Amino acid sequence: MQPSNTHKVEKLLYNRTAKTLVTQVRLESSRLYISRIYSRHIKEKQYRMIGYSFRPDCSYESVITSTKSPKIYFNVQKRIQKDATTVAENWLELRSFNLTTKDSETIINESDFMLSKNEKRAWVYGLLGVADGDKGLICSIAFERKGSGKGYIDYYLCELILKTRKIKKLTLLKEFFLVR
Repeated sequence: MQPSNTHKVEKLLYNRTAKTLVTQVRLESSRLYISRIYSRHIKEKQYRMIGYSFRPDCSYESVITSTKSPKIYFNVQKRIQKDATTVAENWLELRSFNLTTKDSETIINESDFMLSKNEKRAWVYGLLGVADGDKGLICSIAFERKGSGKGYIDYYLCELILKTRKIKKLTLLKEFFLVR
């Protein structure tokens, strides 16, 4: 990837284990606000799209990097063009990608959430960092309540335990609108 006016760098990370720079790039030419993830080893000059099969209607965003392994983590969001000015999104899954082996796996998707009786659905809104020596991920998760008309959404700061895929709510985030 060469710098151009059709790409906007949204995030730049460094994975020390893989000695690799990782960048999340918004495709400015896309009307669907699509982001992709590129990487390059520190000895290379050219960024390349990570070796993952990107869907053209999906955005790959909120990328974070491990501090102890060659893995990165990111959200997969499906974009839907509603009309000339409206784009909707549906969260599909949280994935990991190994920068060394090029293996990828789903960490959690919508059907994996254990919801309370008052919750209709949940999704990972944004990834914030790794926790406890790479045993978990810190993220913001949206929980939509049942029976609240169009849906009232509570945002929580959570820890996702990677081994068990369990979610631990740390605190309710009421004070501000979250940025991914």
